[in-house]
Amino acid sequence: MKIMIVDDHIGMRKMLRSLVSTTDSEIRECEDGPKAVALYEVFQPDLVLMDVLLGNSDGLAATRQITFAHPEARIMILTEHESARLEKAAAEAGACAFLSKDRLLELPGLVAELGTSRMGLEAQGPDVARGSIG
Repeated sequence: MKIMIVDDHIGMRKMLRSLVSTTDSEIRECEDGPKAVALYEVFQPDLVLMDVLLGNSDGLAATRQITFAHPEARIMILTEHESARLEKAAAEAGACAFLSKDRLLELPGLVAELGTSRMGLEAQGPDVARGSIG
């Protein structure tokens, strides 16, 4: 599985990489929204793990740009600031999943689930999220 990790903190990128890395995964990283949009174009990942706050850029704006150009893109929003309003904004931006960084231990299972499924937002149930947008 090709996974792209977008977070402005290198320590968080390393932790996310360790949580989702498998022998058959190919992982690329970047630290901001504009780089995420550019990297998506060349890497074409199966899944993007996107932080909301990316220093001077916005993960939701990058998500909107990517999903506008690639409606099939699967982007999981990761955040320290969990709220129903933010989860709704993530869904409106085109994200297929939403996870609080307080629940990162759930990430490997969610990535495996998303990796074996090509279902979009409408097909995901509410039980998958905080986990997934439902």
